[in-house]
Amino acid sequence: MVLLSAAVVGISAKTGRSDRQSAPCERFRLVYMSSLAAAYPDYNVSWSAYDHNHVCFDEEYGIEFLPWVGVSPRLVSVNSLRPMYTVDLASSSITPGLGPWRMTDAIQSLENPQAWPSKTELIGNIKDLGVEVTVKVVIRLAKPLTEAKARGLASNPEVFLFAPRGDDVNPISWDLSTVSHSCAGRRGFDFCQEAQSAVASFQKWVSLLHPSDNSALGIFGLSLSELQEQAADVRIHGIIVQDSPEVILRILKEPSVASASIVDMETYK
Repeated sequence: MVLLSAAVVGISAKTGRSDRQSAPCERFRLVYMSSLAAAYPDYNVSWSAYDHNHVCFDEEYGIEFLPWVGVSPRLVSVNSLRPMYTVDLASSSITPGLGPWRMTDAIQSLENPQAWPSKTELIGNIKDLGVEVTVKVVIRLAKPLTEAKARGLASNPEVFLFAPRGDDVNPISWDLSTVSHSCAGRRGFDFCQEAQSAVASFQKWVSLLHPSDNSALGIFGLSLSELQEQAADVRIHGIIVQDSPEVILRILKEPSVASASIVDMETYK
C-alpha cells in the first residue's frame, strides 16, 4: 500500500502552499504523477479536464498551484473523469491508501501459472455470461511480446504490463491514458509525434528522469536504474482489456495467450 500525501510533494502543512524548490510544478507532474500511474496499473490516475491550463498559473494569478489527482480502481463501472478518491495537492489533509483488490492479485501473479485458471475453464465461464455484459480482464501472455504483437491481440489494451517483479509487487506498466494525455503535457512532457506507442512514450518518460529523482521514485517502489533497465528492452508480459465477452473469447483463443483473470464486469440493458 502507498500513502500519497501532501507531505511528499513539498506542501507546507501550515500554509498549504507548495514548495516549488522541492517539487517544481512541471517536475512534480513528470516524476510523481507518472510514477504513481506506472507503479499502480490496478488504479486509474486522472486529472481535471482543465488542469494543463492552470497547473502553473502563478504568472497570471500570482499564486502557486498544483492540480488535484483523481485515483480509482480500474472497475468497469468507474468513470475515470469522476474518480473515487481525490488527492488535493494544495492541501495537506488528504492521504488516500491504494490497497490491493482483485486486479492486484492478478497482475502480481503474472509469473505464477498455477495462480491462473485454465483457458478451457475460463472460456466456458465467459460463454455463460451472455452478451449484455462488459468484462474487464487481465490477460497473461504465454511469452513476452513486443507492443506491436500485443496490439495484434487487442488493438487498444487499457494497460501494458511489463516484466514481473516478484511476489506481492506490481509490474511496472504504461497505460494508454498516459499516451493520450501526453500531448497536453498532463504528465509533464509532450510526446505527440509518437503518441500511439505506449512503449515509446514510456521510454521517453524514463529518458527525462534524473538521478536526483530517485527519492521521489522510491515512494512508489521504483528506482531509476530499474526503469532504465526495463526501458532498454521493453517486453509485454500481460495486458488489461475491457470489452464484450465476444471480443474476450476471441483473444483467449489466441495461442499467444496463456490465461486470463476476470477482475470486474457490469451488465447493461
